Amino acid sequence: MHEWRYIFKEKRFLIIVFIALATVPSVYAVTFLNSVWNTYGRISQLPVAVVNLDHAAKQNHKTIKLGKSLAKQLVDSDSMNFTQTSAKQAKKGLDDGKYVMAITIPKNFSKNAASLSDKNPKRMRLNYETSAGHNFIASKLSESAINKLVAKVNAQVTRTYAKALYANLAKVGDGLSDGAAGATKLKTGTTKLQSGVQTITTNLNTLAAGTTTLNTGINSFNNQLSTYTNGVASASTGSKSLATGLSQLQAQTPTLTTGITSLNSGAQQLSTGITQYTAGVSKANTGAQQLNAGLKTMQAAVNDNDVTTLQKGLSTFQAGLNKLNSSLSQSSTDTTAITKTMTTLATDLKTLSTGAQTQQATLTKNLATAIQAANLTDEQAATIQKAVQSSSDTAATTTVMQDMQTQLTTLASQLTTLKTTATEQQKELATGVSALNSAFGTKDDTNTLYGGMALYITQTQTGVAKLTTGSTTLADGLQTLTDKGATLKSGATTLANGTKQLQQATPALVSGINELTTGGNTLTSGLSQLAANNSKITNGTNELATGSQKLDSGANQLATGQKQVGPALTKLSNGETTLANSLADGAQQIADQKGTSAIYDQIAKPVLTKHTDQTTVANNGTGMAPLMMSVGLYVGLMAFNLLMDMVTPHGKYKNAFRYFIDKTTLLAAFSLASVAILAVGVHFILGLDALSTAKSVGVLLIIELMFAMIVSTLNLWLSRPGAFLSLILLVLQLSGAEGTYPIQLSNEFFATIRPYLPMTYGIHALREAMMIGGSISHDIWVMLAITAVFAVTYTAYYFTHGKQALRIYQKS
Repeated sequence: MHEWRYIFKEKRFLIIVFIALATVPSVYAVTFLNSVWNTYGRISQLPVAVVNLDHAAKQNHKTIKLGKSLAKQLVDSDSMNFTQTSAKQAKKGLDDGKYVMAITIPKNFSKNAASLSDKNPKRMRLNYETSAGHNFIASKLSESAINKLVAKVNAQVTRTYAKALYANLAKVGDGLSDGAAGATKLKTGTTKLQSGVQTITTNLNTLAAGTTTLNTGINSFNNQLSTYTNGVASASTGSKSLATGLSQLQAQTPTLTTGITSLNSGAQQLSTGITQYTAGVSKANTGAQQLNAGLKTMQAAVNDNDVTTLQKGLSTFQAGLNKLNSSLSQSSTDTTAITKTMTTLATDLKTLSTGAQTQQATLTKNLATAIQAANLTDEQAATIQKAVQSSSDTAATTTVMQDMQTQLTTLASQLTTLKTTATEQQKELATGVSALNSAFGTKDDTNTLYGGMALYITQTQTGVAKLTTGSTTLADGLQTLTDKGATLKSGATTLANGTKQLQQATPALVSGINELTTGGNTLTSGLSQLAANNSKITNGTNELATGSQKLDSGANQLATGQKQVGPALTKLSNGETTLANSLADGAQQIADQKGTSAIYDQIAKPVLTKHTDQTTVANNGTGMAPLMMSVGLYVGLMAFNLLMDMVTPHGKYKNAFRYFIDKTTLLAAFSLASVAILAVGVHFILGLDALSTAKSVGVLLIIELMFAMIVSTLNLWLSRPGAFLSLILLVLQLSGAEGTYPIQLSNEFFATIRPYLPMTYGIHALREAMMIGGSISHDIWVMLAITAVFAVTYTAYYFTHGKQALRIYQKS
């Protein structure tokens, strides 16, 4: 026992060194663990700045101040040491390290929260800034805290949205009820529309019959018109002959006057003059008879019953046009009102469906974020998503609304198609009717067909009557003159006697001839104008006949097309019934959905987590104890080999074996003292309670034995380089033994060397003994095997170098 005697008698200060070295593992481990013993329990002490820049916003006519409310909740919270301050002070505090994080609530925080019902809703954003350069771990803890804060805010906002959604669902239910009532009114309107369509059909049939009658009358009028135009031509020719005779008579008036004056001068001249006169009278008589015959024919045509029929047909036709215009206007108004109502309903349903889909998308996205944050497996995530989707009322509601919207859109499309077809037909009919009505005109407008024909018929009847009377009188007079011609000749002698009387009556005769000539010219001019207008009248009646045929064809087409409207309106009425029933059912389903606090909580937090830990770890220090206790033991052995001389013998030994035993007992005593002091320190100073104290102490003894053999062997065989290699091995074990972070977070090099590091098995065995309670057999056998390998080399050193060391000591 030379080594112990040397310490206690010759080098007593080594006792103090020995004791101090034995406390190194405990001091190292206990001091470090105490500094990080309950770090996560003191997160509430981390200083965090809160800056509120939010402005109040309006939602459903209410003022919301979410930023102010959130800032107050944070300050009142004990999760971290929140302090509300200005943006400038927060930035300065973060730069100086006063704050580990600065949370800024932007000015549009409340505004974005109120944008849920907008066309493009915006998310609320919380800005936070950390300074990892001042403390990386603090920045990571702050990020974890902000994620929890965001989750809490999301839950609160989602709960608020859920309340608003259910409140709006009630309004939607009212809207659907109104929609159902509107659909019922729509059906009533459709019934009235069907009645109106039936009336239109009846009127169109009447119109078709009227146009056929009109077409027949116009054809009859055309046939009679040719007789009229022929009579006018004949009358014009006769009037020209009459005018010629009257001109000749007027030209002979001076001669007559001279003859009468010179009547007494020569009987021959009188006889010749009488002959010429009687010849002229005969011609005038012939022309007057022809004129009278033409006028009688013209009067017969004008007074024909077809003209009267035409006048009645024109009146009937104008009444039909007015009734058709009124029916078309009413039909267009009813169809437009129905289409507008259905379009409004479709738009409301689309807005409601979009809001429900947006809420469903938000719920799905929040669920995905929660699943990702919880690090669930794909199977667990799929199970949760399926459960949430199967229990989501929003998705069912959205499906119902989309089905209703589809039905309504289909009905609107059918009505629009029907309206388009009917509108095109109505426009064509209206255009034709308008053109016809414009051309046909009224009885009082002489610039139109109706007025011109009425005026023409009236004037023609009056003029022809007057011409007929005058012509008859003229013909009778000329016939009398003709009959009296012989008497005139025979009475030439008597004439001579009455020359004086005739000469006295000559001025009156000349005046009568002049008047007769003027009347003849007027008659000729009027008949010429009538003859010149014959072609215009003929063309107008031809155009009238063509238009009448087109009108007849169009009226028949309208009557045929209108028959197709009835079945379509029947389908529309049936669809409106289905719509009204569907809207009523939807309103009832929505009315059955009552928002409760439990439902709001379900929507806000659809997934609840339950954490079960198979092991018991009180705090962060307990979790890190296996690493720091192992490192402490290793560091203590490095210090022991550095300060205690394990090579030089301090006495005369009989053999190398006694030298080996003496040095090894010193090492063993140090190891036992180190383990004992470390175990007592972590238990009584830190309060660490292991699942099995005996098993934990046993593991510590094996770890200490293994490290003692490794460190001592390297120092014995390699001296100072061996001490350096011990330090390198410590660094590698700190990095690759999985003492703090999972090895999966390290790089490939440390993952590769981990199975070959002695501390790996020591740390794992301590965790099993102190916190997990599992088997440590594998770790113990590996450590014993490593210990055995290094123990052989350790022993070999003393037996190979012992004699040399003893000789050196004896010489000294």
